[in-house]
Amino acid sequence: MTLFLVVGVVNVSQSGAEWQTYTVGDGLAANWVMSIIEDRNGNLWFGTLGGGVSRYDIVNSQTYTTREGLAGNYLLSILEDHAGNMWFGTGWGLSRYDGTSWTTCTQFNGLVVNTAYALFEDRLGNIWAGGDGGVCRFDGTQWDCHWAPDSLYWFLVQAIGQDRQGNLPFGTYSDGIFLYDGLEWQDYGVVGSAIFAILEDHQGRLWFASNAGATCHDSVTWRFYTEQDGLAGDYVRAIA
Repeated sequence: MTLFLVVGVVNVSQSGAEWQTYTVGDGLAANWVMSIIEDRNGNLWFGTLGGGVSRYDIVNSQTYTTREGLAGNYLLSILEDHAGNMWFGTGWGLSRYDGTSWTTCTQFNGLVVNTAYALFEDRLGNIWAGGDGGVCRFDGTQWDCHWAPDSLYWFLVQAIGQDRQGNLPFGTYSDGIFLYDGLEWQDYGVVGSAIFAILEDHQGRLWFASNAGATCHDSVTWRFYTEQDGLAGDYVRAIA
């Protein structure tokens, strides 16, 4: 198990008895790690604030920054798509790495969300990027960008998911959840003002991590979990 902290990365053995810390002294790009993902080859990618992204395999580590083609060194989100491409959301645009070359998308070539807090691949293989001002969808050829719903002046998306009907819930920084069915936006219920993560479990239920606890939705009913139900706290940042 790997934990990310503001002082680097901590690797915990399966027994929990051994802890090993990795910092810039061990090759990490920066000590403030915002996102971690394991790709299909077992490589670990660490997105940092200010240092770019570091990739670790069993033996070696390698760091990628703007010098190699990354859009920005402040990493906010990481995604591996079905083809094995790595996507990186930064504070200065979005980058895709195919293992050889880099492609960067910004507001100058059609992306409305220069700060990509959330990345998601839907079941059709479309890549969604959410950030400050709206969301963008990449169909493999071009970007189709959606601005904020008319009811919202400010729309910062920081979590994206998909239910079994194909609808996409978008978790926002201060306005809860909005559902997009491909045609229209609708309010998706009161969960909490800030939504940090969305996850679909094996039963098709959607889970939401928010500043008001954890919430489960089975397409019919909502179940709310807070400190009173046994949570360590009501401020839930992630669900796995």
